[in-house]
Amino acid sequence: YSNPKNWEDDIFYVDTCLVEVNWKTEAEHIAVKEGTRIIEAHAFALCKNIKSITIPDSVEIIGAQAFESCSSLESVYIGSGVKKIGGAPFIFDVEGKPCSKLKNIEVSKDNKNYTSVDGVLFNKGMTELIQYPIGKNQKEYIISDSVTKIGYGAFCFCDELIKLTVGKGITVIDDCLLFGCDNIETVILPETLTKLDGGAFKYSGIKY
Repeated sequence: YSNPKNWEDDIFYVDTCLVEVNWKTEAEHIAVKEGTRIIEAHAFALCKNIKSITIPDSVEIIGAQAFESCSSLESVYIGSGVKKIGGAPFIFDVEGKPCSKLKNIEVSKDNKNYTSVDGVLFNKGMTELIQYPIGKNQKEYIISDSVTKIGYGAFCFCDELIKLTVGKGITVIDDCLLFGCDNIETVILPETLTKLDGGAFKYSGIKY
């Protein structure tokens, strides 16, 4: 790890794994090396200068919280080979900052496990909404009726959102649905809802 020869342009690789990106890197765009299969959890944590990341088709696994606290990150491209994305890929740690400038998540059309619609990340079957880009410049959003699960932190700190409509496929809403969404004014919940966690609207503009 301490040997400079094992680092390539501020990135530490071990065989086919991207283990860590130097948080001090001044690079604004990172293109993960072809042949990489795994991006480890927290790999890009605290990389405040990176604006875009390109993930090649060779990558199969993206670890949990891989992009936490990338405060300048605007766009991510996910290649066709990704089979698994760990939990809360863009959530920050307690001392970090959210990916507040993230506007677009793009997925290769050939990916069999994930897709994106208008920059929003879903599983391929559109049954799970994994991440709504935190910096997306949109005042209202409607969650499709096909969605039965909302990923943890999927809408956290989305300050541009004023209105959110939850689709009929949702029966359970866990905590932190709109955590830190200061400007949210209206949430329309479906009749299908059977459980609403008490922390769903914590530290948001919703008063109840």
